[in-house]
Amino acid sequence: MQSRLMPLVVAASLVAGQAWAQPAPIEGTWLSEDGKLAVEVAPCGEAQCGRIAWMAPKAGRDEPRLDDENPDPALRSRPLCGLRIVEGLQPDGNGGWRGGRLYYPKHGRSYSIDLSPLPDGDMRMRAYLGLPVLGRTETWSRASAPLPACGEPAA
Repeated sequence: MQSRLMPLVVAASLVAGQAWAQPAPIEGTWLSEDGKLAVEVAPCGEAQCGRIAWMAPKAGRDEPRLDDENPDPALRSRPLCGLRIVEGLQPDGNGGWRGGRLYYPKHGRSYSIDLSPLPDGDMRMRAYLGLPVLGRTETWSRASAPLPACGEPAA
């Protein structure tokens, strides 16, 4: 009897292991830890990418915010709203996403980025240069309500 059950136990554990390793869904809109930026993540080819969907307005400024810290002078006049800042995220086999790049307009630099799901549905975002230990981690939360159009103040 035990020898007949063993293949079923092995098969069930393999299926359970594959289900566990499925990447956490990241499509949708995510708010940065400080709540001043929303990134809309969607498929782009074989990977997942993200664009700025909303930014908190800067105090005393009504004009659109530009990519004025970009190292390429030709790109400094492009608006930040709608700008793709996350590229190339791939499933890592452990439920998270790896191998992406994050463009950080405030510094005009790009960083490696990894995303890992948290038990509460939030996402741990790690951006780094070279080695993950040389970086910064913050928690991104899924937007729970529709946000205003990019460039408009939140209600």
